[in-house]
Amino acid sequence: MIRGKGRVVNRPGYSKGKEYPKYFVYIPIEVARDSAFPFQEGDEVEVIVDMENNRLIIEKCKDSENVKKNTEK
Repeated sequence: MIRGKGRVVNRPGYSKGKEYPKYFVYIPIEVARDSAFPFQEGDEVEVIVDMENNRLIIEKCKDSENVKKNTEK
């Protein structure tokens, strides 16, 4: 397992004169350059918020059409 300390940053976007939040997750260079890092620039990913364990999970999309925008509660 590779680890590093990243950061969640809000870079607001604008549409039709309104400001909207636009969040990015920054991955440290030592993690991104590791040969075990599973992502490449442009990969589609599924983002899962695990509220029970207070964690954010990012996985490669197996099939972009099957990714749900919201999960059932």
